[in-house]
Amino acid sequence: EIADRGIFGHWELDSMIGTRKKGETILALIERKTRFLLLWRAKGKTAAECVRFLDGLEGKACGLFPLLFKSI
Repeated sequence: EIADRGIFGHWELDSMIGTRKKGETILALIERKTRFLLLWRAKGKTAAECVRFLDGLEGKACGLFPLLFKSI
């Protein structure tokens, strides 16, 4: 189901580290079916920053989070 990209709601999460040594990264969340892309500038390269990003998304989704994000 996830591999054939037939159903909306399955996402891939990745981080991109820049060449500057400030410690900041970009988190990219890509929906597999539609290829919709969300980018977020994270303050650090930690799991806590990733959790903060996902918690923020959940807060903005107003209860629709489980429908929009079936897997990450």
